[in-house]
Amino acid sequence: MDAVYMLTQVRYLGVFETIQIRQKTFPSRKLYWDFIKTFLPIFKDVKGREEKDIVNKIMAQIKAKERDYLLGTKRIYMNKEIEDKLNKELYNFFKVKNEMATKIQKMFKKYKMRKTLTKLARRSKLLKRIFAKTIIKELAMRYFNKCSEKMRQKE
Repeated sequence: MDAVYMLTQVRYLGVFETIQIRQKTFPSRKLYWDFIKTFLPIFKDVKGREEKDIVNKIMAQIKAKERDYLLGTKRIYMNKEIEDKLNKELYNFFKVKNEMATKIQKMFKKYKMRKTLTKLARRSKLLKRIFAKTIIKELAMRYFNKCSEKMRQKE
């Protein structure tokens, strides 16, 4: 019984309509600090002393109209289109960063591989020299042994 009474009171007060209106007009709400922390890296040239100034400059960068957002005492209220624009900018920003990081990683892997192959090539040259000397010595010893056997057989 109390739940039904409470529900009718909420309807009479217009809470549901207020919620629907807010969701339709400015569904996105962020604290200034969170907004700035999230989107300022994208807009590096934006500077200001007060949070509201910074937010206004960011909004000017994406060409947002004043009717598309509201500045409250602690929060910024945005409509869906503005939020989507900002999120798209953020996505593109991190996409570019990710591509650059991938290129750097590829270049570093190539550098490391080249360095490793250069070391292996040097070692293989050294090993070739060592083996060549060893093989020559071995062949020389075999030839010497054959010659000595022939000399012994002649005697």
